[in-house]
Amino acid sequence: MNQDLGFGITLLELSDRSGKYPISGYLLQAGGKNYVIETGPAGSNGVILDALVDAGLGVFDLDGILVTHIHLDHSGGVGLLAEQCPKAKIYVHPKGAAHLIDPSKLEKSARAVYGDLFEPLFAPIRPVAPERVVLVEEGFTLEVSPGRRLEFINAPGHAFHHYVIWDPLSEGFFTGDAAGMFYPKALETYEVPLCLPASTPVQFDPKAMAETLTRLASFHPKRLYYTHFGMTEQAGAMLTQMLGWMPLYGQDAPEHFRKYRDLDALAQFLYQEIGTKAQALGLPNLRGLAGLKFDCGLNAQGIAAHVEFSERV
Repeated sequence: MNQDLGFGITLLELSDRSGKYPISGYLLQAGGKNYVIETGPAGSNGVILDALVDAGLGVFDLDGILVTHIHLDHSGGVGLLAEQCPKAKIYVHPKGAAHLIDPSKLEKSARAVYGDLFEPLFAPIRPVAPERVVLVEEGFTLEVSPGRRLEFINAPGHAFHHYVIWDPLSEGFFTGDAAGMFYPKALETYEVPLCLPASTPVQFDPKAMAETLTRLASFHPKRLYYTHFGMTEQAGAMLTQMLGWMPLYGQDAPEHFRKYRDLDALAQFLYQEIGTKAQALGLPNLRGLAGLKFDCGLNAQGIAAHVEFSERV
């Protein structure tokens, strides 16, 4: 269910068509302007259009679509939504723009990662007209209304074409995957918040991720608006927790892959180590946490890709 978070921000509960993998998009309304942050895959477009209707808006009232990076769970539906909302500009990192304009390579690589899951998760992927695209570089500021601005900050680590969005009014970051994945079920089940790094392929860089986390923490944010999944007002604690996971993702897991060269074994190693280390956080049994095994499998692929890339350069 969509949720009013205050500050003109509505959380949109997006998902792939299977409904198994939750995704948060956000509708930001300010001074008569309307923006969607993260579209999710194309199967989520109905949720976004319904949210516009619920807000008393039509497809011609959407001014902009902001995607933190071009991975399909964040931006797969942007081409279709752009067709449906013809006035909206699309704000994307310069290193990702070409793949929105021509998504063929992006689709090919996603099919290689997701296999038979690609069609139910992400299809269809539509191109974006070049004249609709706004390139967002470090320091770009979007004045969404008088007195309300959004600041765009480069945030490599999960992907080198990633930005985060700082909203001074709510003192919050729209984090994409730069600050990890938030697991609301851990909070519901154990009353302890949990966030884990997103090291999916193919541009994971643990050193850059740690630097990004440190930079975000320097803003002393009060809120983090995750794409996976939801908003937390324990921003400082979650960024600190994320930094605490980095030795596993940046040292221990890569060393495991260098030693054994076994992707399945690496995924199992991640799964076991997360369960063990989480006990120190007060989380007694993460191994039954929905989606964790799937996430470990994808994250293992990204760690392995990082190791193999590091060995080539």
